[in-house]
Amino acid sequence: MITGIFILILSLSALVFSLTMGIKNLRLLRWPRTTALIQEKNVIKTKIPVGPTPSARWEVKVTYTYSVRGKEYTGTKIWPFTEVLNKSSAEKFTSNLAGVMSASYNPADPSEAYLKRNSLTWAVVIFLLSLAGTIIGLGMILVSSETGTPE
Repeated sequence: MITGIFILILSLSALVFSLTMGIKNLRLLRWPRTTALIQEKNVIKTKIPVGPTPSARWEVKVTYTYSVRGKEYTGTKIWPFTEVLNKSSAEKFTSNLAGVMSASYNPADPSEAYLKRNSLTWAVVIFLLSLAGTIIGLGMILVSSETGTPE
């Protein structure tokens, strides 16, 4: 039962994360776009302690300016959720950031803007895996409660 509860809690956390990621990215599709001028771009070693491999601990930092209804804003966000990359991928991505790009901005709060959306594929994959984990966790809890076993 303890293992089932652990799997259930972990899976529900991932489920919430995937839904948050998916909803935020889908919302960006409806946001208006404006011209963004890249002011600064570089690759830095990230402080985020995650990544598929130890070498995948780099992120792209960017500063850009954009204008909405005559007011100028400065943005630093590329994606709604930080992407951690390996160094060569981060450098390649940075080199592809043109001087002029398009940014999506929140019409209710134009100071919130992003140059790119995160991949919806990952949100869907995480959602499906966490849904499966939730079902497995619930199944383990139900089976152990019926059989009376603590595990």
